[in-house]
Amino acid sequence: MRRLLVRIVLGGLLLLALVSCAAILLTQRDLRNLPPPKIVLSDCPGHPPKVSVTTIIPAVTAHTIYASSGENLYALNAQTGALRWCRQIAIGGDFVCPGSCPPPPSIMLGQPAVVDGVVYVCASGYGDGQTYAFRASNGTQLWQAISDCLVGTMFSGQTAVPLVDHGIVYSGSVALGARDGRIVWATHVGGSSFVPQALADGVLYANDADSILALDADNGGVRWKYGPPGVTPGDRLAVAYGRVYVGVHGQGNALHVLDAASGALLWTSAMAAASNPTVANGMIYLGSWGNTLYALQANDGAVCWRYVASVSIFTATTIADGVAYVNLGGAYAFDATTGVVFWHRPLGAGENVWFTPLAVAGNVVYLGRTDEEGQGTGTIYALNAATGAIYWQISGIQPNTPLVVA
Repeated sequence: MRRLLVRIVLGGLLLLALVSCAAILLTQRDLRNLPPPKIVLSDCPGHPPKVSVTTIIPAVTAHTIYASSGENLYALNAQTGALRWCRQIAIGGDFVCPGSCPPPPSIMLGQPAVVDGVVYVCASGYGDGQTYAFRASNGTQLWQAISDCLVGTMFSGQTAVPLVDHGIVYSGSVALGARDGRIVWATHVGGSSFVPQALADGVLYANDADSILALDADNGGVRWKYGPPGVTPGDRLAVAYGRVYVGVHGQGNALHVLDAASGALLWTSAMAAASNPTVANGMIYLGSWGNTLYALQANDGAVCWRYVASVSIFTATTIADGVAYVNLGGAYAFDATTGVVFWHRPLGAGENVWFTPLAVAGNVVYLGRTDEEGQGTGTIYALNAATGAIYWQISGIQPNTPLVVA
């Protein structure tokens, strides 16, 4: 447990160092009138990832898996695992780096969003984060725009996924036109740590380093702000039933439930660093650093069931057809109502192994595994949703964000 927490802290410090370095480089570039960094967009170099097939997936509606791995964005055939296309966003050119600043950081891609045949993704790592739009069918770039979006490390759980609604893309501190990337509005609330998280009934819900905010989706105006002293919002919030559900850390780790319209605190549920709530079917599912998966009543926080695991639980739970899929040292499937375990697949789980949340489509479960904290090997799996049996697996891709299947 202690080593896990140390890795999380170190990951956060590394991200902070990279952001600070990027800020220094930007300042120096402006002062010295240096040219902006050269961003190179290309097909991914190297050989296609290797697919190992155990069982053929029955013919289903065609889906594509979109996976971010460092500076690469992959599109894979969800039935066979075959590569459809891959785009790389990299930094090129020479750079002046003052003092002891390390070489310019590489680009890191966040979790993509796929809407109406377009893939939207945040790319950050050098100065202002940018949002890209690609044609989902072939990876052709449609536009890019500076958006101040920021992709966290795999330790932080921050996914920086764009939100898309009614022709507007909300990414970082800006709202962009979905067709051309033009800026509709921008906000300076929350600074570089501002992350849009949910959109409901014309309201954009976001967090920054120390608070939860609700903004008018039409113009970015702040409707309310919630930030009790001594606590830090978790990495992911959920909005449902007219409420905002968010885990807070610091003085009294707990799940905080707010009125979505006013930001007023409705109730809390104390637990060890509540993390990444998912709300479905009148229940809240969330894990904790205390190695426990909780299922609570969404209206009052009463415990419906809990499951004690052997690892801390950071990734979100996925609910599909009455089943709760979650990573607890490998992939688990629970009865979402009772907590009965349907199946468990370790998939090589270990102390230095990280899994993405499970994505479900067409009775198939997809997830990624990264070994040695992103420095080793990576694998993407397709599993039978009813039994957990492996359909196929891909080696050579190290996903750093949740997979998206569309």
